[in-house]
Amino acid sequence: MMCRENIDEFMSKYDDKKLFNCLTQDNEKITKILQSLSEAHRLKIISVLIEGPIEYKKLLEITGLSKTALSHHLSSLLKVKLLIQETRGSYQLTEDCYNLLTSIMDTYIASNWKKIRDAERHAELIQEIYKSERKMKEEYKLFELPIMKVACFRAISESPEYDAFNKLRDWASLKGLLEDIEKNPIYGFERPDLYKSEKIRAYEFWIKVDSDKIADKEVELRQVPSAKYATTVCKTGGEPWRTIPLAWQKLDEWVKSQGYKMGLAQCLEQHHAPGLSDDFTLTLYYPIS
Repeated sequence: MMCRENIDEFMSKYDDKKLFNCLTQDNEKITKILQSLSEAHRLKIISVLIEGPIEYKKLLEITGLSKTALSHHLSSLLKVKLLIQETRGSYQLTEDCYNLLTSIMDTYIASNWKKIRDAERHAELIQEIYKSERKMKEEYKLFELPIMKVACFRAISESPEYDAFNKLRDWASLKGLLEDIEKNPIYGFERPDLYKSEKIRAYEFWIKVDSDKIADKEVELRQVPSAKYATTVCKTGGEPWRTIPLAWQKLDEWVKSQGYKMGLAQCLEQHHAPGLSDDFTLTLYYPIS
């Protein structure tokens, strides 16, 4: 008699076998179906047909395609039976097509692809907010960062900021930490102690984490002590190689003009909408004593 664990193991192997057989035996058919779906105009056609049948003339208006292009796409979808032509000039999704789209939706909603895209949209929204505040004048403030626990990600390369951020994003998106970067702020800084080349540089990112929820052995965790800083906002304007050093220079001049000295804490650059664009906003943190 098979126990529960053996049954689960057997069913898992059975499902894998079915999947393998399906993908190999029906490879050509599945390939044609996926190829039909892997085109933006065809997906748009399918999307508008979800609500019900639509006539050819109306599809021309909605899609903005030429008659030749629309006819070509409709023909491709008809061949793999994702669509049927109800009456002359009227098209509708097949039941198989609707079920396939539903399965794709359910899988995508529960996937890491969706979590990453949601985080990217959130970052894009914040970026737009900061762009709208571009005219804000320079302002310097004193601020004390409280003690915090951070996860660390660093890279040594010709583009270490991008490489280190990709490491952070891949890890943090799976934890849901990028969904609220106000609660889980991201800081970065140069690591000149790790390189001795003009082309190769080093950069390290920190993301604040909940000390009770994160205990990941795959990532370096660090406790950062509280420290006092002078801060200012730096808008790169698409030229980070020019604006960031200039902003640090002006902040250094302001700190000295106020009679402060540089503290022992790490200089930090808080990334409000991290990504791969050169147009972004930072808050610079200059440690003072």
